[in-house]
Amino acid sequence: MKRSITTNYTYAETRIYEFKNAYFVIEECQQGETLNPAHGSQQLASDYAALSAKLSTDYSFEEMGAAVANALSAYDSRPHPYNEYDFSARNKTISKWVGARGIMDLEKNSRQVQVVQDLVNNSYTIFPYDNCTVHPWYGPVEDRAIKLPGTASLSEIGEAINKAFTLSTYHPERKNAPTI
Repeated sequence: MKRSITTNYTYAETRIYEFKNAYFVIEECQQGETLNPAHGSQQLASDYAALSAKLSTDYSFEEMGAAVANALSAYDSRPHPYNEYDFSARNKTISKWVGARGIMDLEKNSRQVQVVQDLVNNSYTIFPYDNCTVHPWYGPVEDRAIKLPGTASLSEIGEAINKAFTLSTYHPERKNAPTI
């Protein structure tokens, strides 16, 4: 069940980190521990709410698709466990979920994929992330996004996420980065 009865939800999203030989699916929510009806029906920006699933590197496409579908269906069902302006607490929480020494360890030694479910157009967009290799910042590679219809099977979603990870980059300072 969603936290807000006033929000007009137009999308749900999740992030997947590949870190230390595992995949971490992160459930997301709207920013803010308490949603204020004065904000109106517009959906707020997203933030991390919980670790939804941890998968081994030999996951099946169906397993990944199911983990992502679960995280998307739980979008905004709980608040994030830190104050929205307490970046230190946010970074510690995320690092703890994935077993990183800190946020810099995670950012330097991981790859990331974002999955956005468009609830209006009934579709999925899967964004591979560039980790400061192509551009001097960490962010989605929009021209390599993979689009799927909302009717895609769990296996098709998992396969597209797998492909997106092959398009994602490691940080250039990472030692012993696997070759793709």
